[in-house]
Amino acid sequence: MRRLLAGLTLALASAAASTPAAAQVLRFDDIPLATTGSVAVDDFYDGGGGAAFDYGVTFSGDALAFCLNRIGTPNCSNTSWGSDPGAIARGTEGAGLSINAREVFMNRERGFTTGFSFYFANPFGDAGRFEVWTGLNGTGTLLASRSMGSTPNGRSDPACFGANYCPFIASSVSFAGVARSVRFTTERADFIIYDDITLGSRIPGTVVPEPATVALMASGLIVLAGVARRRARAVA
Repeated sequence: MRRLLAGLTLALASAAASTPAAAQVLRFDDIPLATTGSVAVDDFYDGGGGAAFDYGVTFSGDALAFCLNRIGTPNCSNTSWGSDPGAIARGTEGAGLSINAREVFMNRERGFTTGFSFYFANPFGDAGRFEVWTGLNGTGTLLASRSMGSTPNGRSDPACFGANYCPFIASSVSFAGVARSVRFTTERADFIIYDDITLGSRIPGTVVPEPATVALMASGLIVLAGVARRRARAVA
């Protein structure tokens, strides 16, 4: 029985290693930054933030994390998650992503499947778009793409702390295959703000088991159940 379990564990581990990385959410709240100002996030989620944030995700240059207005830190930028009651209650959503170029690539060499999603604010109606590709740096086969329309301007909304970039709206795509990069393009640099970028799910901020992982676990449980039944019969 022990030998069978050991073999099953090894088989599960081997299969898992050959599959795309698990779904992951880039919240940016965990990036150390001053109350005002910003920091480059090129390799923060690829070990640059320490072992706890080694998600294997890198950005090309001109991608910056910066402070978002919220309870306790108003007026740190022109962006706010303040109109989201859930974020206020959790005291989260303290940072977001700004792209200071007309084109930026997000790469994950091991890949991700199923879907891609995020929240964004685009109050000035910039012509933004994102594309999901099978290869790094927007190469290979295009799996999915979507344009990003205008979002409400929260300047006169008290819940937005006077910030134009508020509220944030969800955007997502589903796709078949394994993606390894996302290409973000904008008409003007620094006019769209992103948060909760989610790889492997079409619901921003939500991580669910990938179908392949679920199937792998189910097959293992079926094998174990069969072994248990045979042992029960042998004892009887």
